[in-house]
Amino acid sequence: MLDKVKAVQSRKLTDPDSCLEFLISYREALANSNKKKAYEAVNGYQQQVDKIIADLQSKKQIINASLSELVKAEDEKKLNQIYDKIKQNSELYQGNNNKKIIDNHEQRTRTAIKLETKPKATEIDKQLAVKLRTIVNGDSDKSVLENLQKELNEFKSASKDKEKIIYNSYNKVIDLMLEEIKNELTRREKSKKEQEKSHHRDNKNLSPAKKSTIPLVAIIASFSVFLIIFSLCLLSRHRKNLLKRNRAR
Repeated sequence: MLDKVKAVQSRKLTDPDSCLEFLISYREALANSNKKKAYEAVNGYQQQVDKIIADLQSKKQIINASLSELVKAEDEKKLNQIYDKIKQNSELYQGNNNKKIIDNHEQRTRTAIKLETKPKATEIDKQLAVKLRTIVNGDSDKSVLENLQKELNEFKSASKDKEKIIYNSYNKVIDLMLEEIKNELTRREKSKKEQEKSHHRDNKNLSPAKKSTIPLVAIIASFSVFLIIFSLCLLSRHRKNLLKRNRAR
C-alpha cells in the first residue's frame, strides 16, 4: 500500500484507476483486519491516503465529464471545439494514459459523425455510430463492455455483405475500440488479482503475537471442557455415595 502512495507522491503513477481501486479496497476493509490496520497506519500521517483517494476521484470525475461531452458532439465543428478545450487543460490532458483515452474517444466520435451524416446512412451505419460513441474507461459497466466487444467482433467476422463492407470501411476504428475494451477488461482483472494477492499476503504476514493467540485459545477451551467433565464426574460420585449411606441407614 505504501508503494502506491509513494508512486502518487513521486508523480510516477501510470494506472490511476487501478491505484484508486486498490486504495479504496484498503479503506473499506473489515475493521481490525490487516488491510484496515495498514490503511489506518499509513493514513494516520496527515490523512495522506484519503487525500490521494479524493484527488484521484476528483480527476476521474473531470475526465468522465469531458469524455461525456466529447462523445455527445453532434458535428465536427462542435467536436473540434470540445477537443481543443480539453487539450488546453494541462491538468486534464496530461500523461500518456489520459491522452490516449481522450484521443481514442475523439477519433471514434469523429467516425461516428461521419457515419451519421452519410447521404444514405443505413441502419447498420447508425448502430455502429452508437457503439463508437460509448465511453470505455474504469467506470464503464463490465457487462456493457463485454456485449460491445461481442458485437464489434461480429462486424469483424461478418459473413453478410453489408457488415463486411462496414468493417472493411471502418476496420481501423473498430479494431481501435476492440483494443480499448480488451485493455480495460485486462486492467480490471489485473487490479482484482493485485488486491487478492495483497489480501493473502497481509493474512500470511500475521504477527507472531497474533499467531500465538490461536493455540492459546484452543488450550484454554480444552482445559475448560476438562474442568466441566471432571466436575460432573465428582458430582456423580458424590450422589452415589449419598445413596449408599441412605441405604445403609
